[in-house]
Amino acid sequence: MGIKEVEMKSPKILLIKPPLDGHDRPIHDLIVFLRKRNIDSIWPGLQQSWTQIIKTAIEEDPDAIGVSVHTGDPVVLLGHLKKLLESSGLENKILIAGGSGEITFPDVREKLSAMGFKVFLSATTHDEIAKYILRECREKEKNQQNEFAVGHGIPREILAAAITSQERGSLILSTPVESNAITVVLGGPTGAGKSSLLNAVLERVGKRGIKIAVFLCDPRGPKLKGAFLGDRLVVQDHTSNENIFIRSVSQFGNYSKKRVTFLKNLAGLAKLWGAKLIFFETIGLGQETSSAIKNLADLFLWVALPNETDDLRLMKGGAHELADAILLNKIDKEPAFRAELALKERFQKPYFPVSAITGEGIDALCEFLDEKLSKIK
Repeated sequence: MGIKEVEMKSPKILLIKPPLDGHDRPIHDLIVFLRKRNIDSIWPGLQQSWTQIIKTAIEEDPDAIGVSVHTGDPVVLLGHLKKLLESSGLENKILIAGGSGEITFPDVREKLSAMGFKVFLSATTHDEIAKYILRECREKEKNQQNEFAVGHGIPREILAAAITSQERGSLILSTPVESNAITVVLGGPTGAGKSSLLNAVLERVGKRGIKIAVFLCDPRGPKLKGAFLGDRLVVQDHTSNENIFIRSVSQFGNYSKKRVTFLKNLAGLAKLWGAKLIFFETIGLGQETSSAIKNLADLFLWVALPNETDDLRLMKGGAHELADAILLNKIDKEPAFRAELALKERFQKPYFPVSAITGEGIDALCEFLDEKLSKIK
């Protein structure tokens, strides 16, 4: 496999806070603005350990890392972060810092600048920050490594870098990657609880010692082109598991054949890392979904809600017809007996009444996944 230099598409920034910092509202406001400037943002949430922060940075492979500091000594905190990044091979990231307190002192800003951080104070406009990110990312792209090779047994950091190249169209898989892995696609309407269900499944299968790759698809809006890659918030606790690789993927709200081929290539790269289970959590899907999504999955699971699953809805054509099984989620909140009656009559395949909150039905679902996985070992 070779990588050639291509024009940069959408820059990606990982926004973080030191572990004990609990103030995140400015980050939320910045994310909204960065979307307008076609910049993808990842926010893994508050109270992340340094280990989780670094593992997230490796897996997401962002162009830039932005740090908001409102408590503690900025020089000590960001100096520690810089050392961790360098020791993890992430020394080439664009580094941005901001916040309040001691970071506003001229001598502190001077020390942070010497470390490689561009410091923005509270008076800085969001537009200035966005312009800096775009300018620095364009400059960084000119110096990108043009080619490297990947093969079976690649480490996590090479997998992450290869995915980035695949995203930008500069890595081509010339032949399919064969391995005894299973690709599971979670589909369903917005709000059905796909991320929460995935989190509950990972809580169980993540303890079995097998490598698991998770791709979280978040939408790029038709008006605001940047994406907020926010699904990672739901599954971020699993960042501490060395056998789980998590990557956010932004995309427009369709699954064309070209796009599905791209996602299949991501699955192929995950197999080179050694993944046995590969999960794709899709953006919200409905009746209009292309059947191409089925070609991505060894196992297509449709997440539905009890009050939106009845005889009439199942009679209508929709993406649920492509599913290998239906997960009837949120049964802790809604009566499910009418939905189950309709599924027994209209859906002649397995279905699972589940609750991502209480855990009801999750063990049965995991047993179903185990059965599928055992057939390819």
